[in-house]
Amino acid sequence: MKKIDYHVGLAVDAIKKDKARDELYSKIDLHRLGQWKPSPDMSNLPWISGKNFASTAPADALDAGARTFASLLPNISIAPLADNSNAYEEAEKQETILDWHLKRMNMWGGKTTHWRIMESAMRYCAVAMETEYLPFKYKNEKKDKRLKSLLSGSAFRWTVHLPSTVHSFESKYGMECVTLEKESSFYDLVSEFGEDNPGTIELRDKLWTKRPNMGEMIAKRMKFVPLRLLRH
Repeated sequence: MKKIDYHVGLAVDAIKKDKARDELYSKIDLHRLGQWKPSPDMSNLPWISGKNFASTAPADALDAGARTFASLLPNISIAPLADNSNAYEEAEKQETILDWHLKRMNMWGGKTTHWRIMESAMRYCAVAMETEYLPFKYKNEKKDKRLKSLLSGSAFRWTVHLPSTVHSFESKYGMECVTLEKESSFYDLVSEFGEDNPGTIELRDKLWTKRPNMGEMIAKRMKFVPLRLLRH
């Protein structure tokens, strides 16, 4: 198994590669949020100086497109692999299953997953979506009431991320990694990957070496973390 530094290096390279793309997304957000300002040279012109050029027009245009497309769910169509009755029947079953999951996907919380997809597509011409199969994710966890309730709602969890936080790195052999750039606490990593995960253990040891009081700090903030996790 490769050391965590190898994966960190891939992630850093992927983020650097997308620098120009992320700067473009940042400029889109400036206009969408009404935060764009003229350059200093333009601001010093007599007929521009002291005036505010914020406008809701960019946001209105993007939101109008998202609302239009988000109100209509896509029709799923699968082409049969062969020209016979069994192949057509199998394709119809797959269409029904996917359509059912698509509808369940859009029954979560406030703004639906489909709406978020359309927003991302309209704003950035890109969609970064993460799919998790929950029965596999929680296969080693105790099936308590909370988990049973979660699994009864849907077998999948879909998360639409900001495209500027998702980076991929490709070599001549294909895609090497996909990186989600976000801030996470040490406890978040333990909760997601487990305290016995090699990467979690390696990160814990590095944190402990750099900051000897790290165990005490974690213990104060997260009293329910097992003590064996905090030991070097």
